Amino acid sequence: MKKDIVILRVDPTKDSIAPVRIRIGKNAVPEIRRICRAKKVGWREIMDIDGTVLVVAAGLEVDEAMRGWRILGGEDTAGIGILFGRGAAGGMIDCPVDSAWLRSRVKWLEGEDVESLQERADTMLPMLADDIRAALAAALPNLGDGTMWLLADHADLFGAALTLGITSPSTGGQRLTPIGVRLHEMLIGESK
Repeated sequence: MKKDIVILRVDPTKDSIAPVRIRIGKNAVPEIRRICRAKKVGWREIMDIDGTVLVVAAGLEVDEAMRGWRILGGEDTAGIGILFGRGAAGGMIDCPVDSAWLRSRVKWLEGEDVESLQERADTMLPMLADDIRAALAAALPNLGDGTMWLLADHADLFGAALTLGITSPSTGGQRLTPIGVRLHEMLIGESK
């Protein structure tokens, strides 16, 4: 069964937010990939809006240099993304917010070039506590989407990792941010 829903498409290259009516069936992934211009997409819950969960979906394979955006208080999203609602049964429904609501809360982000990310990682690495270093070195990729996660064995460190900005708030401090991934790569390189 197909149905029409209204989503918000966010394009940071043009600083634009536009409502879009799409037709979805049981598997909306191909349509989301097309809209986001991505081969692989992922999504995460942002917040509850009057009983409807606001969800963002965007490409997973993004370049650090890409422009991005963030809903204030949320995580960064790189490249084109969409916002929609998640219904009680778990399916996609109309976006619970409109363009004006989002415009008042969006922050446009310049992409971080690889050199800037490396400089930040070079500065942070010597300052990391041994337990954080061990947790980062042991991080593993999620088999579903390839994102890097701290192991649950290190749950007592999630708060500290979140404070350092090396993990993401929406996962309670478990999924690594781009700087966390870079630090992980550097720690793995040190051990070889």
